[in-house]
Amino acid sequence: MKALCVSDNIWFTSKLQALLNNSKLLESCTHLQRPHNITAQQSSEGDFKVVFLVLSDDFESAKGDLSFLKLALHTYVVAVGAVSSPEMMIELLHSGADDFLNTERELEGQLDKILKNLETRQGIAKKPSNVISILGASGGVGTSSIAVNIAALIAETSQTGLIDLVLGGGDLDKLLGLKPTHTIQELCQNSSGIDHNLIERSVVKHSSGVSLLAAGNSSGKTPAVDSEMIHQFTTLCREIFKNLVFDLGSPRQVGKHPKLLEQSKIILLLFRPDFPSICNARQKLDQIESMGTDQDKVIPVANFHGMPIQIPIDKAEVILGRKVQFAIPHDPSLMNLCANCGVPAVLESPKSKFTRSLKPVVKKFFEEKSPPPSVPEKSSKSSLSRIASKSMSFLKHSVRAFCL
Repeated sequence: MKALCVSDNIWFTSKLQALLNNSKLLESCTHLQRPHNITAQQSSEGDFKVVFLVLSDDFESAKGDLSFLKLALHTYVVAVGAVSSPEMMIELLHSGADDFLNTERELEGQLDKILKNLETRQGIAKKPSNVISILGASGGVGTSSIAVNIAALIAETSQTGLIDLVLGGGDLDKLLGLKPTHTIQELCQNSSGIDHNLIERSVVKHSSGVSLLAAGNSSGKTPAVDSEMIHQFTTLCREIFKNLVFDLGSPRQVGKHPKLLEQSKIILLLFRPDFPSICNARQKLDQIESMGTDQDKVIPVANFHGMPIQIPIDKAEVILGRKVQFAIPHDPSLMNLCANCGVPAVLESPKSKFTRSLKPVVKKFFEEKSPPPSVPEKSSKSSLSRIASKSMSFLKHSVRAFCL
């Protein structure tokens, strides 16, 4: 991996470069006198896996240099210097430092630890986590409850992060009875950018073993978070957690998270067994298909199954043009109890029908994806759409007759 050393102290830079060039973990070390000397090409190529910034005597200027490098290069930044208090160290971390090299101590041993730690992080990044994204066809389909309970089941056997991407209106922290110190909305609006340390310090742990990153509630004056910042955040999460459960809520357009859907191992599309929700689910399926996302990993799921006068699953499948693989039973008493006490239903009632219905979903999450067939089946998108369109009118009338 390549390193960059930023310093206007020629003597110290020569000493640091000599130590870095002797390391077996580094290919080369480039020197710049000032952070703002970074070229646009260096910034866009992202060749430097680690940057060593020798702090200037002016502490405020040093913090500004750290923030600039973090935003310009999006890489691992090591602050180099002497710090007189823990408060100063915390300020450096908030400004973008990932690690610290103390010039008042022996350098070689510190450098060895820093580079080995970086190598470990890169090894984790090469093995991204399993991702399950939960998407609602419309409001009120229960994405939050399903996300919490699936995460709790996975956490019984493996490290699991639960991420609330319903920014401005998420409620996973309330469902689990947790009080986060920092939220995703705050992280994504941090002027110094996001890094592993900030995310790890924002995690709040539930007794079930689930690690939650809460969305944060908008006051109406909070600026919107752009999709590129969300992508950076979710990418870092994939490097930290072995398994990830994302609650995407019920956005009008699924194109808000195209990269996350592409990275997901499976996508659960939740709908209620009523006509409007099923039609919305069909629209979401069409949107996901138009994005080029692999349709095999999109799984329609009927939530609140068993409600009075619901549309039968076989009729829902005609509208969707897809098989409904899972049906989660309607159990309002259990869900209300668990929402009020902050305990996932799968832990409160492990033998309930609700819990038993979710276990096959988790099992599918851990299944290895089978290789594609040598001769793919031919399908006609337009003909499928025409069949579903013609079926809707007929089903709408038949459903009304069924309800009377």
